[in-house]
Amino acid sequence: MVTKTKETASEPTQIALFQVPELPEPFRKAVPAVHIAPQSGPISLQQAKMFNALIKNAIEQNKQGERVWFEYPVGQLINDVGLNSKNRDYVKSTINSLVGFVVNWDHLSDSREWNASGLVAGAKISGSTLRYQFSDNMREILMNPRIYASIDMRIAREFKRGHALTLWENVVRYEGIGRTPKMSVDTLRDFPLGLDWASGSYAQYKTFKSRVLLPALEEINRIADHEITYHEFKTGRTVTEVQLTINAKKKPEITQEDDLDLLSSVTAFGIPVSEARKLLSEHGKLDICGQEFKQ
Repeated sequence: MVTKTKETASEPTQIALFQVPELPEPFRKAVPAVHIAPQSGPISLQQAKMFNALIKNAIEQNKQGERVWFEYPVGQLINDVGLNSKNRDYVKSTINSLVGFVVNWDHLSDSREWNASGLVAGAKISGSTLRYQFSDNMREILMNPRIYASIDMRIAREFKRGHALTLWENVVRYEGIGRTPKMSVDTLRDFPLGLDWASGSYAQYKTFKSRVLLPALEEINRIADHEITYHEFKTGRTVTEVQLTINAKKKPEITQEDDLDLLSSVTAFGIPVSEARKLLSEHGKLDICGQEFKQ
């Protein structure tokens, strides 16, 4: 009779020791598509993630020439968005909601031009492929943005709150400047809540601040590559404006002797010095899978 023996722990491998960070997946999201104010209710987390994936995919396909319809394998879309489910009906339901989700584009613009449409103009699934298009008034702006925010899909996938993802995009658009313009507390609420927020429970700014703004900032600062802080401005005793500042997180540098010893230990597993430096710099000596390395 053949018996199975339990495998014993062996020398740690490169894979066991390191969780190699995902590579950035940035795309250029047109500012008018960042500063959107939904007509009714907030954009949900999955709607926002899927809309981003559709834009990124379309930009990549549009390099081959002017297109009206874009194609996206459903399985790839599911992976790019980071869905746990492979349920095609859920994908169809979310895409369908984007078709009917009307927004005001470029809500922070000083222009008198008003621009509104659904996030997606039309969509259909044939076999395992989604085909979709954007509205005529936004297609060119989305495909060839003059002013844009660099949105990293790697980070966007990590968000668990739609409010946090929306706020992050609206602030990261200003990372080159380091701060947003001052916004009225009403305008600030338009982005994560929709234009009809005044009829709901967030009509009081202090309620919005405690239930939406502060939890969103906590999640952003925990997940993203930036630290975002808020500053309030009052008229009398009432908060009337808010400004948000954004700074890149500082990464630890390899300077201490024990760090150099660790670097030497890491390279002993066949990892190139450049990659070992990068991993140690990004994660720190105790943050790489929670393990310490010994010669």
